[in-house]
Amino acid sequence: MTEAPAPSVSPHVLLVEDDWAIGALFEDVLAEEGYRVTLAINGEKALEIDARLPADLLVTDLRMPGMTGRELAQRMRARHPDLPIVVVSGLLEEAGDLGRDGAPTVLLQKPVDTSALVRHVAMLLHRPG
Repeated sequence: MTEAPAPSVSPHVLLVEDDWAIGALFEDVLAEEGYRVTLAINGEKALEIDARLPADLLVTDLRMPGMTGRELAQRMRARHPDLPIVVVSGLLEEAGDLGRDGAPTVLLQKPVDTSALVRHVAMLLHRPG
C-alpha cells in the first residue's frame, strides 16, 4: 500500500494595512492565488498574530497609527532574520534602510497594481535557496 503524499501547506502572508478597503482587496487577491492570508489593522496586532502563526512573508504599509510599518518590519526581522517583506506605501522614502541589509525586501509605490503585488509576493516566496 502506498502512502498518500503529505498535504502541502500554503505560505502564510501576514498583511498589515490600516485602510480596511485596501487590506480587504489585497487579502482577496492573495487568497485567490492560494496563499493563507491574515489581515491585521496595525503593527501590534500583526506581532500578536505572528506569535501564534508565524509569517512566511510580511506585506505592510509604512504609515499607520501607533507602530509604523518600518518599526514593524524591523521587529519582525528580529524574530525572523530572512523574512521576505513587501512594503506598500505612498511614501516610500519613509522606508529608510529597509532591505539594505540584504534581506529580501520589495518596495511598491501606492497605488499598487494588484498583479504587481502578486508577482512580487510569488517572487519572494519562491526564490531559490
